[in-house]
Amino acid sequence: MMAGQGAPRWALALHGGAGVKAGRDYTRAEACLARLVQRGASRLQKGHPALDVVEDLTAEMEASGLFVAGRGSAPNILGQVELDASLMDGSRGPVGAVAALQGVASPIRVARRLLDRGSPVLLVGQGAQTFADDAGCERVTDVTLWLTTPDGSILTTSRTDMARSEPSRSTAPDVWPQRPPQEEPMAPFPAGSATAL
Repeated sequence: MMAGQGAPRWALALHGGAGVKAGRDYTRAEACLARLVQRGASRLQKGHPALDVVEDLTAEMEASGLFVAGRGSAPNILGQVELDASLMDGSRGPVGAVAALQGVASPIRVARRLLDRGSPVLLVGQGAQTFADDAGCERVTDVTLWLTTPDGSILTTSRTDMARSEPSRSTAPDVWPQRPPQEEPMAPFPAGSATAL
């Protein structure tokens, strides 16, 4: 969606993930994106800072469970959910990014705190975790709820599933962290989806 003639210039695009899974119904995800675009456009038209709008819309996508970001993200080969997020202020240039974050409800909120701090630009793993904790960012307290999709199924991942690059659905989640499997290393697998604004 774009601003009208004579209005401040802005554009808004939401990206709900990469790739289409045959047989999956995307109606709820598309409706969520449509609502978020309308809400974001309204805020931008009223002059709200674009950085705040992007952060808030991304946080809503992370919380929805409809996208491979935040709630609903597929666990990795070790059964751990590791999340990444980045945010850039295009008008001034600052960036904040976090990667391999575990147990944080909204990685985009952590990236925003890092952007506002100004330095460093990227934190990964334990460094990102410590920063998130020090910044008071919301933690995931109910792993089962967090891995439960809106349709009620629970995301888990087995090594066989990862080789196919598709999360499996089961009635009980693998809780992180887990010990690495004592099997032979698996062959490389294709990259998963990403959600971005």
